[in-house]
Amino acid sequence: MHHSSLVLTLFIVLFSLNLQGQTCTVPSPLTTNTTISNCSLGSGSGTLYLEGDETADTLFISGTVTWDYETLIISKSATLYIEDGATLNFNGNHIEVKSNSSLIVEGTITQNHSLINYGITVFYNDHQVSNIANYHKVFSRNDFTSIGAFTNSDSLKVGGDLNVVGAMSNYNAYVFAGGTIAAGVMGHVGTQRDNYTFPSEDEYWGYFGAMDLPVELISFSVTMVDDAVTLKWSTASEINCERFIIEKSLDKKSWTEIGNQSGQGTTFTTSEYTFIDNFITQSSYYRLRQIDFDGREEVFGPIHQQLNTGNSTISMYPNHVVSGEFIHFQSSDQQPLFITITIFDRNGRKVYTSDHQNQNEQLSLDTKDLRNGMYFIHLQQGMETSVKKLIVN
Repeated sequence: MHHSSLVLTLFIVLFSLNLQGQTCTVPSPLTTNTTISNCSLGSGSGTLYLEGDETADTLFISGTVTWDYETLIISKSATLYIEDGATLNFNGNHIEVKSNSSLIVEGTITQNHSLINYGITVFYNDHQVSNIANYHKVFSRNDFTSIGAFTNSDSLKVGGDLNVVGAMSNYNAYVFAGGTIAAGVMGHVGTQRDNYTFPSEDEYWGYFGAMDLPVELISFSVTMVDDAVTLKWSTASEINCERFIIEKSLDKKSWTEIGNQSGQGTTFTTSEYTFIDNFITQSSYYRLRQIDFDGREEVFGPIHQQLNTGNSTISMYPNHVVSGEFIHFQSSDQQPLFITITIFDRNGRKVYTSDHQNQNEQLSLDTKDLRNGMYFIHLQQGMETSVKKLIVN
């Protein structure tokens, strides 16, 4: 009996280990956006290369992922994005972000590494490194700490306190902190500002968004379902939100209320909404008016719905650009493009919308008016709606 119990216990332990031991698959190079979750990779040494194909694709991490390497190098326009609530257990000592590449940590990453940054690195929570050498741009929404040395040759922007236990050298560069700046040894000073308030046009807000926005919109889409138009939208957070008013227009000039839904008041969890419009027209525009309890309002949209029997899908490339470069859209069926492009920043504010008609199957859009940060590109072609992510630096 004791022997049987031991065998059963051993089986359960091994089965549990097997569930936790799923091997990660990391494409090399990244040729499209990819998500991995609850897996592990590596044997404790060597280098893990996360490479794009020069068109800036993203590896998203959700759940818990363990990488057991000495060094992680992100290069060739790749982006590593650790999602909110996700954890990357990186058991190495060195992380390097190459030029035109990005590390964005909305969740958690192990904090015992050194960081060399030539690209864009973003931390949403308090973060600590063993030491840091920054040659481009680092953003931290909260406190940022370096146990060892900190050398800076470009720009570091911190929403909270910057604490450098070792020596700090700021070579003709910029350090801004919403809280205090402290260093064990202060070398080259450069330009430093503590207790700093970032102006509304600062690129800092392109990554984090203002904290007092009433609604942080994640998505807003329309699709044809069972001979009716289905509107769906979701919010990441709501502050003092009373209701959403759904409005419809045939010309984007005269708007008619066709329904409303109650908001969640104040919440910091994701909320999903659905509304059905049973009165179909050949071409319609929809928008949301969000109303606060104190009467303030904000408008999201419009987005376009058009009856269309085609099955074209639209690709966008690249999804990581320097401001002023072009992004391109292409139809999969090599037919002329008739699409509505709407761009939202990461806190749900619409920064661009326009209808585009092109007799070719490809069109291009200039990003010169987009500040550094993350954007969501909503593409509407007939009944087809898709959302792409874009990073501008």
